[in-house]
Amino acid sequence: AAELVELLNQPEHKPAVIAFDLNYPTNRDPEGDAAFAKAAAEAGNVVVASRAEVYTRVVEENGSFVENPFYVESFEYPYDALRAVTTYGFSNTAPDSDDVVRHAILSLEHNGERMYSFSYQTYLKYMEFLGKEPYVPPVDGMNLYGIRYIAQPDNYNRASWVDVVSGERDLSGFKDSVVLI
Repeated sequence: AAELVELLNQPEHKPAVIAFDLNYPTNRDPEGDAAFAKAAAEAGNVVVASRAEVYTRVVEENGSFVENPFYVESFEYPYDALRAVTTYGFSNTAPDSDDVVRHAILSLEHNGERMYSFSYQTYLKYMEFLGKEPYVPPVDGMNLYGIRYIAQPDNYNRASWVDVVSGERDLSGFKDSVVLI
């Protein structure tokens, strides 16, 4: 991951955001993990996914018992060195009964701490890059907002990680973009 971040962040093709939709909860390779955290710190444009342990629970609210389908038991964070130098957000989704995701969870709360979704954190980082005020979508009582799909899944440019790091891919198309890994 460090090599990819360093390669993409060369000034001539630096993306606005590099968003890793991958969880990095523990140090597995001390040398590689330290290199990734160092590269992310130097780049300043890296977002990584985390996870929320979410369950359906019956909870008491205002003297009544209600079902909370998004009860957060805990947050799982990126490993400490990466957490300190990146933006992160939970990657949990809320698919409908037909397994299509039409709504997204904006944020979740646990013990007074609010964590925003990975997708929203990626968007916020991009808006920061553009110098624009971010849009906050209206949410329902479960903190869900509707997704307006504007393109088919195949309408996005794709590149293999291997092709990028091996030099087989022209990197000029990444400049000022959001790179989702």
